[in-house]
Amino acid sequence: MQIPVTRIELVQSGAIDVDLDSPYVYGVETASRVFTSTLGRMNTEVVGLLCLDSTHKVIGYSTVAMGSVDRVTPSVAQILRTALLSNASYIVVAHNHPSGVCEITEPDIALTKRIGGAAQLMDISLIDSLVVCPSGEFASIRESMGRD
Repeated sequence: MQIPVTRIELVQSGAIDVDLDSPYVYGVETASRVFTSTLGRMNTEVVGLLCLDSTHKVIGYSTVAMGSVDRVTPSVAQILRTALLSNASYIVVAHNHPSGVCEITEPDIALTKRIGGAAQLMDISLIDSLVVCPSGEFASIRESMGRD
């Protein structure tokens, strides 16, 4: 009997140019620059994931879900799968609001709590979850929840 041998790997499929002064991300100000340049002008809702190593150096960016003009339903499992395959110690998640209304909704908060709880089980810290808009404006879900 032969048993298939499998391998799971994360493969780099390209690169994005982002105007950053440093390859390190410590907070939402720097992370928002990545997400506004990658998601900000999209005309459908999209969820992006920024993976960081233990020193907060960016090790990868991934689009983890694409939705419609007014909603996106990301898989927490897909977010964590990508973070784990990247060997991320920290993650930042963001999605865009193509409408330009940069307000945080209850579903945004609920999803952030699910992602944060699941990431914590895997020894990954969720730095924040952001909403970005075409204007370059962004909102921190963590801040809206009253967390530092």
